[in-house]
Amino acid sequence: MLLPAVFLSGAPDIQGLLRIGRRKMAEGTEDKVKGKVDEVTGKVRGKVGDATDNEEMEIKGKIQETKGKARQKIGKIKDKAP
Repeated sequence: MLLPAVFLSGAPDIQGLLRIGRRKMAEGTEDKVKGKVDEVTGKVRGKVGDATDNEEMEIKGKIQETKGKARQKIGKIKDKAP
C-alpha cells in the first residue's frame, strides 16, 4: 500500500490531510459559497440590530451583506474566466 506524501514527510501536513479524498472545487465556487454565507449572516445581523435598536450592529450587518454579494460576483467572474 502506498502512503500519500503527507504521511512520509515527518511533520504532519494538516492541509495535505484535508485534501486527501477531496475533489478540487471550481475556481469561483469557494468565493460564491463564502459570499453567500456572508450575505445571509449580514442579513441576520442587520435584522437583529434593527430589532434590538442597535444601529451599529444594523450597519455592520448591511456592510457584511454587501461584502457577501460582492464576493459572490467575484466567484461568478472566476467561473467564467478561461
